[in-house]
Amino acid sequence: MAILTFDQVRFSYPKRPVLEGLSFEAEEGELLVILGPSGSGKSTLLRLAAGLDVPSAGTISLNGRRASADGRILVEPRDRRLSLVFQDLALWPHMTCDEQLHFMGPDLDAGERTALLTDVGLDDFESRRPAHMSGGERQRLALARALAAKPHVLLLDEPFANLDPGLRLELRRLLVDIHRLHRTHPVTMVYVTHDLDDGFALADRIVVLNQGRVEQAAPPEELYHRPKSAFIATFVGKAAIVPGTLEGAELRTPLGSFSNPRSDLNDANAIEVVLRPEDIEPGPGGVEAEVAEVLFASDRYLVRASTAWGSIWTYTTTPPAPGDTMAVRARRGWPVKSSR
Repeated sequence: MAILTFDQVRFSYPKRPVLEGLSFEAEEGELLVILGPSGSGKSTLLRLAAGLDVPSAGTISLNGRRASADGRILVEPRDRRLSLVFQDLALWPHMTCDEQLHFMGPDLDAGERTALLTDVGLDDFESRRPAHMSGGERQRLALARALAAKPHVLLLDEPFANLDPGLRLELRRLLVDIHRLHRTHPVTMVYVTHDLDDGFALADRIVVLNQGRVEQAAPPEELYHRPKSAFIATFVGKAAIVPGTLEGAELRTPLGSFSNPRSDLNDANAIEVVLRPEDIEPGPGGVEAEVAEVLFASDRYLVRASTAWGSIWTYTTTPPAPGDTMAVRARRGWPVKSSR
């Protein structure tokens, strides 16, 4: 069941359109990640869902009930049963952790508030104020405060964006905590980020925005292995985009030929082929490529090399040197309709 629905939603700032016919659904109990480049409308989407901004056209529905439609607020923000965690967290500096939870969840008793703090890893923090907490602890408090209101939908606007690199390990723990909270407190979560690692670590599904529209909505594995477009392919991971042709069941590229994995495309379609690093392998009889960059990747090396058809990425077990030449061939790939 869809608990949050955007149907052909449009929104503009003066002289700048932001969302142009945006449509998607968040299912009940789902952890949905909204992913996109800066300026694609991610934070605006959350503000519209919360009722802090009004769409100029289209409909936003909650639990099947229209909340905003065609420039009008139909359900006030206070009545939407949504909680929003802002990028800057917006914690009240004069309140203790317990007081912040009590303000947001006046129906929670002291034991329930303590249990909620424990759920986010803030044991014995009831009397602590934000000024005496670390950045990661404040993030945890912001999550607990949002959950104290017992929302139907929890909106998270890049709440980890302000963590410095020294808190990276704590960020990873926070991501694990969100997964655990998602199971402990049955609530739909809509998490906005531009960080691929966050999105792929957390999501049941990812909605990718591009220029104010949904480019693709799918589980992380599908986005990576079966992207809808060249934009999706290069946005969610390293990929080479090369020309391709279909001849029956065979897909031909400049780097090699293999079986066509898509039955919905035929030789009448103009296509490009997405080649991930794991789709390309060094080996004799391949196409010549000049090594441009070598990155250490734990038990192997990620190599960027130049070919006559652009840059490709591949893995090697021993590191070549920049400027070396190597032969590469593709053993599989994913065709998409050409954007040219």
